[in-house]
Amino acid sequence: MHDQLSSGQKFRSLTVVDVFSLETLVFEVGQRLRGEHVVEVLNRLVRQRGAPKCLFADNCGEFTGRLTRC
Repeated sequence: MHDQLSSGQKFRSLTVVDVFSLETLVFEVGQRLRGEHVVEVLNRLVRQRGAPKCLFADNCGEFTGRLTRC
């Protein structure tokens, strides 16, 4: 997600949610969230909690993921 403060400063956020438990696993906020940073965050999550069997991605208008059975 991206948004802008009243001062005009832009920011982005990365949210990773377990859709089964609705637990927020990651919530990262910064002025820039490059692909390398997203990979680093996801790798850290995999080290902490293990790799998921399925992934669901919803990136608004850029990409709409579909939940499929694994």
